Amino acid sequence: MAIAILCVLTLFFFVMAKYRQSSKLFWFGIAYLWLTGIDYIAVSSYAYSVKSIETIVFFGGLLFLASDFIIGCERILRMKSKIARELIWWFYPLGQIILILMA
Repeated sequence: MAIAILCVLTLFFFVMAKYRQSSKLFWFGIAYLWLTGIDYIAVSSYAYSVKSIETIVFFGGLLFLASDFIIGCERILRMKSKIARELIWWFYPLGQIILILMA
């Protein structure tokens, strides 16, 4: 399931890059998407296997991945949105706090 989501996100980047002037960081962004995505898969599979309070790590990783995805859309695809900019500042700190407290 998680690999399928990574594939969909990658296709999203390719389709959007076709219609927008993407930056020179496009391939770096794709590589970063896959590296963080695979890291998130490892964290969530651990959280699922433990089935205790550490399962909240799943949500911290999801928030962190969502903030990075929004940053990638802004920087690489040059998509601008005031709401997205505000969401980054909600998702990133919460995700980091959860990951640090549960590590």
